[in-house]
Amino acid sequence: MDVIAEQSRAYHVKYGTDRLEDLGVTARGIVDSHTGMVQLGNNPRWQRVPVRETLQSKLGLRVHVENDVRAAALAEYHYTDPDVESSRCLLFVALGEGFGVGIILDGRLYRGPHMAAGEFGQMVIGDNAGSERHDRRDCLERLVSNPAICERYAALRSGRGAANPRHSATRVRRICQAALDGEAEAQRALRETTRYLGRGIANLMWGLDPDTVVLSSTLGLAWPLLLPVIQQQLPDLGGGRAFRSVPIRLSVLGEEGTAVGAATLPFRRLFHTEEPVAGNQHRFP
Repeated sequence: MDVIAEQSRAYHVKYGTDRLEDLGVTARGIVDSHTGMVQLGNNPRWQRVPVRETLQSKLGLRVHVENDVRAAALAEYHYTDPDVESSRCLLFVALGEGFGVGIILDGRLYRGPHMAAGEFGQMVIGDNAGSERHDRRDCLERLVSNPAICERYAALRSGRGAANPRHSATRVRRICQAALDGEAEAQRALRETTRYLGRGIANLMWGLDPDTVVLSSTLGLAWPLLLPVIQQQLPDLGGGRAFRSVPIRLSVLGEEGTAVGAATLPFRRLFHTEEPVAGNQHRFP
């Protein structure tokens, strides 16, 4: 947060104090946007961190705090395709180092009573539920995230599952390019990953009945190879109710989505996508 404060002060010096009144900030993990607190971050040290209070005291600005995936969902909803903004149920699927979903229902961002809506990465897809508190062995996130793709590819190439977890996004880009170039191991690694991803999206469709799904992922580089694999996992109900007809789009904003969403946060009430604040909100203990 010290870095954010320093950058904001530098902006004030360069452009003047009247050019910055509010600040939008995003964070990974379970974020209470009403209190501006990170309840449970990806970093074990980030638990019940009062981001809004800390930054407001440092900067004297109004600070708006949101989960990174939900902020990216807002940006995709407002600034891309009119068909996306007309969706009654939009699922924004962010796949990278983890897996999260931003949910917009009837034009409003849905967070849930515990601010944990969209944490579908913890959904168990495989056979081994495990006992860990986070990232259980066969949860969706452990099966489809960038580190999982790298590990799967390394195992196919060398017979071992070890892979350097650092710079996994760059490694996934190379794997996608290798798949497009026809490398068998790369294609197999991506197909196996995408089958799990398709099952996860199918479960989301059963539970939330979306009319649009947007995927933000490095896997988009190999989209022509992967979209058919995803669609094969989707249920076909017949009678004109086929989930396979639900459009699955690649994110237009891509890696910029979270930053654009953060810039949108001070204006979100103008867009009418803010949930009403109930008088008796449930909170984490």
